[in-house]
Amino acid sequence: MTPSRFAAAQWLFFAVAAAVLLYLLGPVHAPFVAAGILAYICSPLVQRPSVREIPRAVALVMGGFLLLALPLSAVSLVALRRCKAAYPASSMYRKT
Repeated sequence: MTPSRFAAAQWLFFAVAAAVLLYLLGPVHAPFVAAGILAYICSPLVQRPSVREIPRAVALVMGGFLLLALPLSAVSLVALRRCKAAYPASSMYRKT
């Protein structure tokens, strides 16, 4: 076996071993992958205000608030519509 084929075989072995490990440890890695994606998305939310001389801590709190407020408001709107559909005769939703 030539040295280049041996090196290619080694890389193939390591790639297959890494793929098997990722497959077997998928449930363990899922939170870390999600955290990495979230950090990648949130990085501009923290860096842009710091260019305008807003402290990073304040930018971090604002970004965290946005990340929590937007999905929570969407969930609350969906829940409100489902309540309206489930209880149409409720006095809470009657038009006066």
